[in-house]
Amino acid sequence: MNRLFKCVAVVVTACLIPFSAMAQEKIDVATAFQKAQSGEILLLDIRTPREWKQTGIAPQATPLDMRSRTFGPELMSLIDSNRERPIALICATGGRSAYLAELMAGAGFTSVFDVTEGMIGSSAGPGWIDAGLPVAAYSDLVTD
Repeated sequence: MNRLFKCVAVVVTACLIPFSAMAQEKIDVATAFQKAQSGEILLLDIRTPREWKQTGIAPQATPLDMRSRTFGPELMSLIDSNRERPIALICATGGRSAYLAELMAGAGFTSVFDVTEGMIGSSAGPGWIDAGLPVAAYSDLVTD
């Protein structure tokens, strides 16, 4: 796992050229849902395709595997290279989203939200699924 984080750090910093560090904000799943529903944020589900297939994905979320070699370029394409675009990150339990939110803030992203509960819950809360928020089958949203 430590090797994974080092790999992600290299990919993110190489693709996203660091600027000044900004703080990221922590939000719960209900807030993430409301902000994604209203279009205030781009909600990124940074889990793996295997995880998306196992639990489903929030229909408001864009799946973007943070382990993918193309993560940086795909992210920049999604946001039109606008580092001020509000982005919320969700993973399974909040660990990866916290880590990536910190990296992105260090890379000059000014509005990064960490969805601390994740999809399946953590000490921060029950998670997206147990909170009863909408979930769609991965196969209904994305074709491989």
